[in-house]
Amino acid sequence: CSSCESFVEQPYPPMLPVSLTADDPFAGNASLLSARQTALLQDLSGALGLPEGVVEDETATVAAPVQSGSEYEAFFQHLQAQSQKCGAEQSRWHRGLLWLRNLHGSCVQASDELAELLVGLKSIEVQHQDIERKSAGLRRRCEEGMRERDQKTTFADEISQRLEVLGSSTQIAQVLDRGEALLAAPSELSGALDRLEAAAAYTESRYDFSDAKSCMSTFEHLRNRACILLRSALQRGLEGAESQVQELLWQLQEESFVDTQIFYTTFHVIAPSFRPAMALLHRRAHVHKQYAAVLEELEDFLASLRIRLLGDIIEAHLRALLQQGGGRLSDAVRQTGNYLLDSCSREQRCFEAFFELRQPQQALEKLLSHF
Repeated sequence: CSSCESFVEQPYPPMLPVSLTADDPFAGNASLLSARQTALLQDLSGALGLPEGVVEDETATVAAPVQSGSEYEAFFQHLQAQSQKCGAEQSRWHRGLLWLRNLHGSCVQASDELAELLVGLKSIEVQHQDIERKSAGLRRRCEEGMRERDQKTTFADEISQRLEVLGSSTQIAQVLDRGEALLAAPSELSGALDRLEAAAAYTESRYDFSDAKSCMSTFEHLRNRACILLRSALQRGLEGAESQVQELLWQLQEESFVDTQIFYTTFHVIAPSFRPAMALLHRRAHVHKQYAAVLEELEDFLASLRIRLLGDIIEAHLRALLQQGGGRLSDAVRQTGNYLLDSCSREQRCFEAFFELRQPQQALEKLLSHF
């Protein structure tokens, strides 16, 4: 090592030449070298590669001993310490090299694992792209399926609506078969008429429907049935009330005084049974002309019935008032005027008990203008 070389290169004390024999090279110098020093020189000569027991130079002499023999021991101890130090350094370097080799192995193993991980990540990325591609295709198919489902749903709704239109006539006919019992259930009658008009409007809008003409004929027939039902029911009710009034008048014909309420009570009693049905006709008068025609016919029927029932009686009563006036025209006019105003007011309330007021209303004007 460098330490040993530096130590060897240091100047050594001069050695005195001595004669050496083959048997004991250091025998002639026994008085100069101790046994320990002689052993050290032999070890040194062996280390330097000299023949065992011989030290030669050009003068065949040996160096003289140093002034102090402890320097050779210090030299040997120094060599031994440097050798141990070099051995310790080599051992430490060997341990460091072993640690580096182990670290290199770990790094190589980690590099291999990272390479495998990178390959796995690339495979996952390829799979992810494949999944995205398949998901996009599946999404497109789902959107197409949704659009197709919506189209089929719309088509099915149209078919269902057509089937409902075709089947509504039978159900409406079943409702109308109940006859005048429907007057007690105006909501059911109103629902049937609403369904009838909705089906008729749909059929009219679908002129290309193959059964449109036959369906319209069916709906016209059902509408006519409903109008006939309402007209006949009210006419029979009004005629029945008129018969009751005439029967009471026949019973009281011998009486000199007849209560005016006799002419109105019976009509006001039956009016609530027919007012909802007449309201249905009034609300549907703008939907179809047949409802408006039936409503006007019934209003005119009531006005004519009231004129027929009260016309002669009111005329006779006015003549009696004129005769009782005692020749005073003003009293007769005042009494007849009051009577006519009272009668007109009563007739209007009776008319409103069955029908709603509207403008124009010719039947009411006809009734009031007659009186």
